[in-house]
Amino acid sequence: MLRVIVTSLLVLAVTSVAAPDTRTTRKKLVKSEQEVTVVADSTTVSPDSITIADYDKPLRSNYETFFVTNRHSRTIVRITIDIDYIDMNGSQLHSRSVTVECEIPPGATRQLHTRAWDRQKAFYHHTTRSKPRSPHARPYKVVVTPVSLLLE
Repeated sequence: MLRVIVTSLLVLAVTSVAAPDTRTTRKKLVKSEQEVTVVADSTTVSPDSITIADYDKPLRSNYETFFVTNRHSRTIVRITIDIDYIDMNGSQLHSRSVTVECEIPPGATRQLHTRAWDRQKAFYHHTTRSKPRSPHARPYKVVVTPVSLLLE
């Protein structure tokens, strides 16, 4: 009897050590390992390094979009900007800092997007081409200030 208990404990110990990785509720997951090598450095933004233009956010949009032109001599792989949201009377509605992963070669322009700050979808940028019909929709302006770049 003792021999059976000891043998059972040994089998249990060996199988628990040799058990596969953590179980999940999702089927057919594949464990992957990625080797990432990044040769980059962060730099503060000089006024002539980039141009940010054509910000847009329609009333019911989940995203804000804008165009970034790289005037630097190296590729931009990440950009951090501060966005101030201002109502039409000049009062601040909201302010936030956003970091966007991108790949913008020197001299190129790319459209970037970020999740909208307006969760209730009650605001729209005053220059948007699709003007809302809702009388409750509120226009706003933005001040976009580049903070830093990650260069490749």
